[in-house]
Amino acid sequence: MEPYYYSQMNKQQQRIYQVIKSGLESLSQSFDVQRIDGTELSDIFYKLRLDCPEIFYASTFRYSFYEDSTLVKIKPVYLFEKNKIKEHQLAMRARVEKLVRMVKDKSDWEKEQYIHDFICENVTYDKLKKQYSHEILGPLGQGRFFVISCLFLVLLLSPKIIRRRTSNIVMRGM
Repeated sequence: MEPYYYSQMNKQQQRIYQVIKSGLESLSQSFDVQRIDGTELSDIFYKLRLDCPEIFYASTFRYSFYEDSTLVKIKPVYLFEKNKIKEHQLAMRARVEKLVRMVKDKSDWEKEQYIHDFICENVTYDKLKKQYSHEILGPLGQGRFFVISCLFLVLLLSPKIIRRRTSNIVMRGM
């Protein structure tokens, strides 16, 4: 299944999205992308983060370029050191695999019900906005979330269900 925001982009934006994604997944300190407007570049970065909540460790980025250059150097801002990112990735992957294993042979409706019940029973709203509660690590690792992390959890667990249901989701910020 093609990620939602990626599918809404033009070919140039998709190429940049892929380069950014590859750079973030390899935990690169910097990488070059085709030069575009800074606002559009930010938009691609944040849509990538919405499509890929597993890239929770890159909060933002800085960029630089030379006036006559066709490239922009992206410098991601990582929330953790590389070793800590890998540790969090392993823990998150193990948690998701454990959750998915329980419903792998179930119907879409049963999967949806399981996700609903899991969220209701294990995840609470974090009024104090504790560390990681705004990222996928919150509900997966600590059972706390702030704003939309539960949606990320559902996206990871059941993309088919989300594709069917996204037109009904309304999100409101704080």
